[in-house]
Amino acid sequence: MKRFWAIMLCMVWVLVLAPTAVFAADEHFAFREVKIKETKVEYLVTGEAKVFEGTYHYLVRAGKQVLVKGHGRATAGAPKWGKWQQKITLSKEQIKGKKNVTLELYEKSAKDGKAVNQLIIPLNHPFGKEYQNRAFRHVKVAEPNVIYVVTGKARVFEGVYSYIVEDGHDVLVKGSGQASAAAPAWGTFKQEIAIKKSKLPHNGSIILTLYQKDLSGRGAHLHSYSLQLDQFPW
Repeated sequence: MKRFWAIMLCMVWVLVLAPTAVFAADEHFAFREVKIKETKVEYLVTGEAKVFEGTYHYLVRAGKQVLVKGHGRATAGAPKWGKWQQKITLSKEQIKGKKNVTLELYEKSAKDGKAVNQLIIPLNHPFGKEYQNRAFRHVKVAEPNVIYVVTGKARVFEGVYSYIVEDGHDVLVKGSGQASAAAPAWGTFKQEIAIKKSKLPHNGSIILTLYQKDLSGRGAHLHSYSLQLDQFPW
């Protein structure tokens, strides 16, 4: 009973009083030096383009601030329509607190290199809607993923660990990964965890728990290690 309340007190301290802390719920700890290295939002944009030599350009703005820019190639150049898809990644720091984030597609004029045929698409919403103009058509932005890159060291059986992300009410995602070495050695790991943006809470926090599965088949979580993965709103 004393051990139970000690664990409960530790969990309250982590989740309420010290949201950036970590704890080992089992005395034989199996995870250490766990850090959230990166948080990013990944958009996938698809469509067709009828542009000079099949080359299109894009930039992402937050108001007047340019966050990222680049270019890509469609499968065919004008006068034909060519298919294309573009992955665009923004860091949490780039879009934190920003509401008016837009994607601008355009081509460069063959005469003077100026941007022409601009197509502006909101990246906050709605996802799945089609946009078009004379140079672009069937342009859609898929619902973005928020990707967390977590690193650390694990000492688990055969180097296999499992993870689960929860918001206090629901399980958002779960999976497994492989460390570079098996117990009793410490192995390093790097885990990317992708969660659909719509599944994340508007307020509150989400918690990541790393653990080793009970090999007896009882489904118990052994050597659990939890930390706050994110806090909302951004």
